[in-house]
Amino acid sequence: MNLKISNLAQIKDAHFEESDLVVIVGDNGTGKTLLLETITLIKDYFTRNLDNMIDTYLEENPNCIKVELDWEDLYKYYRASKIEKFNDDKDSSSSLKRFKVEVEIQDTLEVNDYFSYKFKSVTEKITESIKEKVLFTEESNVKYELLDIPEVRDSYEYSSSFIMNDGFGILISDIDNNHKNVVSSIFHIESGEDFNQEDQEDIEPVENYLPTLISAEDFKNKIFKNSQKNFLKLIFRNYFSDGKLLFLPSERNLYMDNALRKTLDQNYNKTKLRYSEFLFNKDYLEFQDLSKRFYKRIFSEELKKLFGGTLSFTDNGEVESLTKTNGHIIRRELFSTKQNRLLPYLIINNPFQNYKEIIIEEPEAHMSLKSMNELLDFIKTLIKKKDKKVYLTTHSDVFFSRVNNFLISNNGISSKVYELKEDGKESFLESKIKTEYGYEIDLFTHELEDLYQQTIELQNENIDKLDEV
Repeated sequence: MNLKISNLAQIKDAHFEESDLVVIVGDNGTGKTLLLETITLIKDYFTRNLDNMIDTYLEENPNCIKVELDWEDLYKYYRASKIEKFNDDKDSSSSLKRFKVEVEIQDTLEVNDYFSYKFKSVTEKITESIKEKVLFTEESNVKYELLDIPEVRDSYEYSSSFIMNDGFGILISDIDNNHKNVVSSIFHIESGEDFNQEDQEDIEPVENYLPTLISAEDFKNKIFKNSQKNFLKLIFRNYFSDGKLLFLPSERNLYMDNALRKTLDQNYNKTKLRYSEFLFNKDYLEFQDLSKRFYKRIFSEELKKLFGGTLSFTDNGEVESLTKTNGHIIRRELFSTKQNRLLPYLIINNPFQNYKEIIIEEPEAHMSLKSMNELLDFIKTLIKKKDKKVYLTTHSDVFFSRVNNFLISNNGISSKVYELKEDGKESFLESKIKTEYGYEIDLFTHELEDLYQQTIELQNENIDKLDEV
């Protein structure tokens, strides 16, 4: 997503563009959290409402997108899968059927104008939501503008896959054929009218001895409509978000302790609960509920390395202890600040939420230099092996230096580094340019130069005093 935000509390101007790794550096109070909360709110709105926008468009314009594939071959696969599962007497999924899809847009200008208008038409609604949930005020002139909204071209060719599972069809489309830009649709495969025997009570229903099949025409119609929908999702969904987003605020451990009480006792719309805290509470409570049943699937090898051992869980899914690699067992009550600080990272492994974007505020807080490096190794794994987008905020020169070295040595990782800079009572977001030395942050350069100069002066003063003695 590429957007411009202005008049967001103290942030006068911010032009933000996402990447595989985004780092926002700024002093305390410059607005890093406000900025990320606003970006998250905008992403969340469009992620929740995009499917409805697409459905509305296709209902009004059913013939705008022409879809061609080998219909006869796909229907044969469908029939064979139904008959095979019927003979095996199992309700299970079939094998995956891959096929080529060709898409032709009848009127590209009409499609592009429609979605551009739709996205802009909700600007006022989203702005009011920013005032209410992020800024807690009606007196704000905050504005945002979406930039570089994707546009459809005349034709496309890409791969899709189809699979049957317990009476449902699952259509998976991959427009880039690289498994990164992938969308899916799940739809029910209904019985055909040819097998309806409700009016013949004395005849045994044909469903008792034949698999229920829909006609080739009905099957084509279902695949056609869902292929249209998948195509538009491929074009627009990844602009807003690759998928579910997890927000880990700077005070996440405090929020974990208070999550249940605040969720039960308070209505979000009537309390001064920060938007990032509200999002984290929801994800944490869902994770806490699932961890009671699936805690063995939550702890990965990457987390084992990060914690320096293996976590043990109670039957209720609560963390009970940590068995370190040297065999030493640490009870939960005696966890170090670092170990407690790492616990929220367990949420990333929620087996029922494929978090594709992760925001981590101040990951270096309460960490030693060694622990910072171990945490950065974990973050590298999220980006390089798990295909997740990661957003970091920091005001630590040491942590940023390690991130900088990672980006210098990994040119294949796309990155954006921003600095929130103060200008009197206001701040603005400045995009940093990557050089052969990585990214330079003015805040760190200025402060470290001051520190160096002060150190030299103090040392020289001490040398002069020693010489006098």
